Amino acid sequence: MVKNEIPNCFLDFDGTLVDNKFRLYQFFLDGLPQKYKNSLSIEEFWMLKRLGIHEIDWMNDKYKINISKEDWNRKKVELIESEKYLSYERLFVYTKETLEILKENYNLVLITRRENRIGFEKEFDGFGLNTFFTNVFILSHDEKSKDEIIKRKYNVNKYDIFVGDTEDDFLAGIKLGIRPFLVLSGIRSHWIIEKYGVKSKVFVINDIRELINVRNDAEGNFSNG
Repeated sequence: MVKNEIPNCFLDFDGTLVDNKFRLYQFFLDGLPQKYKNSLSIEEFWMLKRLGIHEIDWMNDKYKINISKEDWNRKKVELIESEKYLSYERLFVYTKETLEILKENYNLVLITRRENRIGFEKEFDGFGLNTFFTNVFILSHDEKSKDEIIKRKYNVNKYDIFVGDTEDDFLAGIKLGIRPFLVLSGIRSHWIIEKYGVKSKVFVINDIRELINVRNDAEGNFSNG
């Protein structure tokens, strides 16, 4: 078990440190018949994703067509982590600067889900993020929950935090008994914490820059400012 003198900050990758909407949007465009490629701008596409609306459900309803969502999802699993689509990933402009500040107050640990481990490692190294983290966990999508992996390696306490853009992240934080932060820079919005009935347990922030002003007192209570 790892025991640190400073609190742990467990961070997700896609949507938290990296803007993955360009990758997902490009896959969307590539899979559409030519006549529908202008049906959604990237902003409109991302709004649907953040509202939890499947883009193919929207397309089929809007244009009265019959694209197979099952085939679409299967193809997405096969291709979305290919080198072609990973090349569309972009660091948020504030990611490195923010991590540099956060690592002064936290032991930074990355925990993400990817099937293409080699592709992720190439991307991660290419972004130059390896110097910020003391540990990196890469889980497949059908692997155990993030909290189970963390409990094997860390003695967490009330001063630790978990930061990510999906329920996979904030539910892990809740199960660990640490404070979860939902960032709105990724693929989910406020509705997801309402769905799980955990509004009182999750801090919602726009992006990781707001973590710089988060303070925890001697009792492990968190506040901004």
